[in-house]
Amino acid sequence: CSLRGELPRDGPKRHKVLAVALDRSGSMAGSMWRRVVEAVVGVVTDALLEDPHVSIALVVYNDQAQEVRLPRKAAELQEMLLSRDYAPQGGTSFKAAFELTWRVLKRELNRQVSAGTSPQNVDLATLVFTDGEDTSVKGPAGQYGVRLVDKDASAMAARAAGDRFREALRGTGCSTYLCVAAFGADHSPDQCQYLSDRYYYINRGEVLAEVLAGGLGALLSSAGQCSLRLHLPPGATLEEPLPESLPLDACGCLDHHVWLRTEDSCSGVLKVDVEVGGAVVLQ
Repeated sequence: CSLRGELPRDGPKRHKVLAVALDRSGSMAGSMWRRVVEAVVGVVTDALLEDPHVSIALVVYNDQAQEVRLPRKAAELQEMLLSRDYAPQGGTSFKAAFELTWRVLKRELNRQVSAGTSPQNVDLATLVFTDGEDTSVKGPAGQYGVRLVDKDASAMAARAAGDRFREALRGTGCSTYLCVAAFGADHSPDQCQYLSDRYYYINRGEVLAEVLAGGLGALLSSAGQCSLRLHLPPGATLEEPLPESLPLDACGCLDHHVWLRTEDSCSGVLKVDVEVGGAVVLQ
């Protein structure tokens, strides 16, 4: 079943808060980190930094997370990210990434609200990039006294952190969207899909910058996010759950497909409610 529609554009111009969290664990060293930096600096322009309707924040994470204070000029960002201060090292902690990203998003949202913007007119978008699994939980010391990663416990910690992050987003009253972009064979596709509304798999290093920049550009050009509520006729069921949030294109249009299972006796009308910020804006 194809669902397409254009949302009404009346009302005040929407504000966007975009947080980008980049994995800078040791496996990202060298050309991989340069490609990620290339993608980010290709999207973060002077015009974007000066746009009063857009707030962008940058977080880098390994075992810990750190906010990168954006410079006044986009040209300075590449040199900053390629400096020793942000050189890839250590492991990967999604808990650290999500906790700091939430604090940054909350701060930027509070600034928007303090300036008179209603949370219902703010879109919160997050893009998390990673090249590996969570390694934050270590097991008992093994041979030579080295504590190895407890993969199961680390995966559970990542999911719990993601659940808390999404729950916090839901409590803001804003429309929200969480995208995970992953590269390489060491990441967990199941984990990435669980944590996100949209999951990108980047399978070749030479296209990493292009795909990552495309994902960032789509989040920035999107007219916002929405959620769907379907009222199914008797005898019809969804084959898979609806995403919590769906992006709109730059024109405010929704284009989404759902798979339905229907019984032979199924008949009736399928009703669709499109919500933005908890309010139904299209039926």
